[in-house]
Amino acid sequence: MKFILRLSSALAILLLGVPWCPAQASGSRKSQSRASETDTLPSIEQVQAAIQREPHSSKLYIQLGQVQWNARDYDAAFEAFKEAVKLAPSSAEAHNWMGAFLMGRGSLSDAITELRKAVSLDPRYPRGYTNLGSALAKSGDLSGAVTAFQKALALDPNSWTAHLNLGLALRENGDAAQALVHLRPVAEAQPDNPTLQCELGKTLRQNGDLSSAVAAFERALAIDPEMREAYYGLGFTLKQQAAAARKASAASLATNPYDTQAQQALGQRRSEFGQGATCAGTCNG
Repeated sequence: MKFILRLSSALAILLLGVPWCPAQASGSRKSQSRASETDTLPSIEQVQAAIQREPHSSKLYIQLGQVQWNARDYDAAFEAFKEAVKLAPSSAEAHNWMGAFLMGRGSLSDAITELRKAVSLDPRYPRGYTNLGSALAKSGDLSGAVTAFQKALALDPNSWTAHLNLGLALRENGDAAQALVHLRPVAEAQPDNPTLQCELGKTLRQNGDLSSAVAAFERALAIDPEMREAYYGLGFTLKQQAAAARKASAASLATNPYDTQAQQALGQRRSEFGQGATCAGTCNG
């Protein structure tokens, strides 16, 4: 079974294409300063020994689920999170981790139920709202996802995960301008992350800033020359730029047929894309 979550959103995204580990759970800048804590997670055996001493501790079962998830022992992790919920049905943390796990497994309806339960038990739980937003986005409820991420940010304005996921949800919901408010600072804070540069490029392109989009895609490719998504984004954006230039030249010629500069520019753009003069009026870029 493959678990894929974006970035550190139980995604986002933030880290695409890899199993989500407990180290990424909160995604805030403050939590990143404590990354060393997750570098020394206890072993499964250590947590199991602690459970022998405290067999009714929901927190220990949550921790057991975390380390088993991190070790990719997914069946065992599920049983641990299930026991945590059973021992503490009023624990927002237990429902959050169960919801995050179910989301990773693709059981979105059950995940949303658990995550809604988490935030109802603790309405000031930013991680719960971030994970709920991610599950809603994955289910196609972008408006609900935007609302959940906004609540997460209201509670934890420093959460990179919430900013990233809110930006992605806003973009997919058609609001690229507002998406940039959240995505740009995240990408600027992590200039060596090709995925973030690529996502920024997509958002800039959608917002109509083609030159900046090209620069973002080029940054992504400078970091990861094998990144196909960035190559596609760059090529598509360059084609859009060429189409916009042809349109501007054609409009100038329609107003002034003797505009030699516009004639040369239009001819050059057509030549760059292998188009002849007979394409005039039919090319759509």
